[in-house]
Amino acid sequence: MPMPYFDMGCLQVSSDEIALFGGFDDGALDRVLYYKTNPEDGSFREGQKLKTRDFFVVNGMYIKAPNADGKQLIFAGHNSIHHYDMDKKEFKSLPIQ
Repeated sequence: MPMPYFDMGCLQVSSDEIALFGGFDDGALDRVLYYKTNPEDGSFREGQKLKTRDFFVVNGMYIKAPNADGKQLIFAGHNSIHHYDMDKKEFKSLPIQ
């Protein structure tokens, strides 16, 4: 990892790439990283940030969005509900009230 933190969300986005998002260090984070596996050495790249800072105590749990083609996923964070579009590789957030 490029920096130490914990309680990030994670999702396998392809056979050789995972997304790591949110997390916690001194507070909730909005960071999105994509990790590309490689037999020699993996690499990280930054993605579009979460709309709201959040962390995920249960980091790999999601549901498929209703009436979607399986590429629209919903994650429950500590502060918000996050919708992920697999095609656009983009998060949208809704506050928990």
